[in-house]
Amino acid sequence: MNEKMLVLVSAAVALVVIAGIAVAGALDVGPWADPAVETVPARDLGPVIAEVDGQPIYLGEIRSRVEGIASVHGSLEESLGKDWQDDLLQNVVDDKIVEQQAAALGIDVTPAQIDTSIERLRGYFASEQEFQAWLTEGEMDEAELRDRIRLQDLATGVYLRVTDDVAVGADEARAWFAKHPEDYPGVDGEGVPFYAVKDEIEKDLLKDERDEAYAAWLEAQRGQVEVVIVMDAWWKEIA
Repeated sequence: MNEKMLVLVSAAVALVVIAGIAVAGALDVGPWADPAVETVPARDLGPVIAEVDGQPIYLGEIRSRVEGIASVHGSLEESLGKDWQDDLLQNVVDDKIVEQQAAALGIDVTPAQIDTSIERLRGYFASEQEFQAWLTEGEMDEAELRDRIRLQDLATGVYLRVTDDVAVGADEARAWFAKHPEDYPGVDGEGVPFYAVKDEIEKDLLKDERDEAYAAWLEAQRGQVEVVIVMDAWWKEIA
């Protein structure tokens, strides 16, 4: 994954550690948390700037992504390059592709699941005031946080489903070990036996191969969707 893509991905989940929370679970909600989950009003996303197979992309979605990048990386051009407009729009198009594929695969994230993730996230903070300050620092409100959690969980589900048939065996791990002995020097510099690092190698190789398979799948999906620009020079509307 190149540096530009890392910036886009971090913007998509900027300041949100939900994926790790969902997997780890077991975090207690602080005693200050309100046991009754309030309904959060939907965000005003503004005008439609583009459509992906008829599904709208709103200016507010792009603006949120810009704010996420700015809060973590600073200047858009410094982070993404001179063609940042194209890269940013492609990133949001990819979100729509993920949503469409999730629907096709029957992958859903319920409001109750999002509620649970938010309450677990709140458990990281000592008070509601600290939680709200964290949201403000990330230039998002709770409605946007809910959107990010939903998209992150959908993306995780699609990733796992698309790469479900990727596998790494002991032979592949052993071949990697033989070609990269310098990566496993051991405590005395004389190396470690293969069995000691076999599971670690298989895990790392599996992630790399899954990432490659997902990237290839996404690139193929990009060629199959129709993107229509509704608002020319939409980037000029981003303040």
